[in-house]
Amino acid sequence: MSEQIAAAPYSILKIKMGFDGDEALLPVLKKFPGKVFRVDANGGWALEKAERMISDLARARVQLIEQPTPVEHIKEWPHLKGRAPVNVFVDEGLHTFEDYQRFMDYVDGINIKMAKSGGIIEAVRIARRARRDRCKVMLGCMVESSVAIAPAVYMSSLADYLDLDGPLLLEDDTATGITYIDDNIIIDDTIIGGPKLKDEYAHGMGED
Repeated sequence: MSEQIAAAPYSILKIKMGFDGDEALLPVLKKFPGKVFRVDANGGWALEKAERMISDLARARVQLIEQPTPVEHIKEWPHLKGRAPVNVFVDEGLHTFEDYQRFMDYVDGINIKMAKSGGIIEAVRIARRARRDRCKVMLGCMVESSVAIAPAVYMSSLADYLDLDGPLLLEDDTATGITYIDDNIIIDDTIIGGPKLKDEYAHGMGED
């Protein structure tokens, strides 16, 4: 893991967790104070482990944690955080505006994905309401082509964080027009994203 992090050319790294042995990564993260780390547990932690990991990851200066537990435990998230200065985002389970309304009181942020929301109209509706509520917005994706993520790229002004590297995980993209250079997305010579954009994956596979 240390070698992967050291070799990554990106300023922001997403670490996949939710597995046995997650605790072993904590001292590794502390070795790289110049990197920004985001953690995605994919709902893989039980409540007791989530409380411990959230506290430990906050001390390791992790920027945010996605889906620490399954969505049925989401009402417990404010308690799990305690006073840990780290933002907790809901991902799995967030599809519609109605989902957002159910979860908004328990989270710091939301991860909106076009494949889950059904398209840009519902996604924009969710994002605009979240911004009014001072809830942070991430625009994410699955393993998707440039065509699939294009709507999210074009609504990026509504987001605090972008996680739109799905096309980079494909052997053959189905379209051209979106170019990735380090932490940036380039469209028609316009830079979108900057440091909030690019996540590099490590420690397991799973849903983006």
